[in-house]
Amino acid sequence: MLPPRSDLEVSNPRDLITEIMYATRTSNGTVSFRFSIEVGPKMKSREEFEWRKLTGKDKTNTQHSRFVLVRVPPLSISASSSSSAHEESEIIADLRFCNVMSVNRLFVLELKGVAASGEMGDRWTLMVVATALRLYWLRCYGKTNKAVVGLGQKLRGK
Repeated sequence: MLPPRSDLEVSNPRDLITEIMYATRTSNGTVSFRFSIEVGPKMKSREEFEWRKLTGKDKTNTQHSRFVLVRVPPLSISASSSSSAHEESEIIADLRFCNVMSVNRLFVLELKGVAASGEMGDRWTLMVVATALRLYWLRCYGKTNKAVVGLGQKLRGK
């Protein structure tokens, strides 16, 4: 639940808008979580973004679970239609989960490139933080693994 865009007429300033994040299994067997939101200071264009779960071969540190946030190119039909598209995507955020027993640091969220400069807008930044928290809870309940995401995809009919 996010605040509405500033250009929308709302009767109650406390009204919230639900933005949805979908989980999918990609063609290479990894898990991704996709959402779309308006970007930029004027929020005129809506773009899609995707949290991609990194597998053992992609991770630099094998002890922690890691997701990277990438901007999905326009006209992209599937979450990861080809391995070259997967490699060419610009990483705009990095989410690393720490040890489960750590109470001081649950995860580390690092914004990179255009995300760190603030070009994406405040509402986009809030959405990134909200989806990072959502991924944390999904991970705690074991819902970021391939089997659970694949079952959810079948039930959703995609």
